[in-house]
Amino acid sequence: MKAIEKVSITDLAVKEIEGMCFSNKIAVGDKLPTEKELCDTLNISRSTVREALRVLQAMGIVEMRPGKGAYLKTKNRRDDHSSITHWFRAHKIQLQDFLEIRLALEPLAARLAVERGTEEEVNEIEEIFSSFEEAQKKHDVVNLAISDEALHGAIAKATHNTLLIIVNNKIADAFAEFRTKSFADSRTAGNALEPHRSIVRAILSRDAEEAERQMKQHIEISLQDVNFIVRD
Repeated sequence: MKAIEKVSITDLAVKEIEGMCFSNKIAVGDKLPTEKELCDTLNISRSTVREALRVLQAMGIVEMRPGKGAYLKTKNRRDDHSSITHWFRAHKIQLQDFLEIRLALEPLAARLAVERGTEEEVNEIEEIFSSFEEAQKKHDVVNLAISDEALHGAIAKATHNTLLIIVNNKIADAFAEFRTKSFADSRTAGNALEPHRSIVRAILSRDAEEAERQMKQHIEISLQDVNFIVRD
């Protein structure tokens, strides 16, 4: 249940900080309260604050300036179709690079998760997928992105390969904006549920070959989605 709790706390933090951003107290271009101030105000950990700010940055609401903090970028809550398409076109090469690395890394992670994952770790993967599925039903872009990252992170953790886990975390940090933008597009969001279900089903069945195959297919679909959007 730890993973579901983490998703709920992060989602709450996102909504609370987003509420601050859209209040009359902060104008576009203004600096947000510091991490410590947000921790004290919301009574949450610094890691949760950082994760929430990262989600808001991925949503395009907040701009993170190294060494300076977080600044309000816009009060527009939702990306429209044209702005999503523009973002994908501007980042096409970078996205392809990341997805090609994921294509090499994550099928291996799925296989190793089956072979090495404990029952507790496999159950955690199943629980996170349930959160992902619920977010999909509600068209909840924020929780879709958070659950997706948590799911792939849990699979990496179940490999018990320290280097693979570190690389996965680095990719997740760099990939955060893509996750939110892709789930904001109804076409690509609709392509995410069944592949994830197939991956999780194979892991639960302890079928290493099928888990590897399904993960490879999932990343290939993500590559296709990028190309589909940029051609739109």
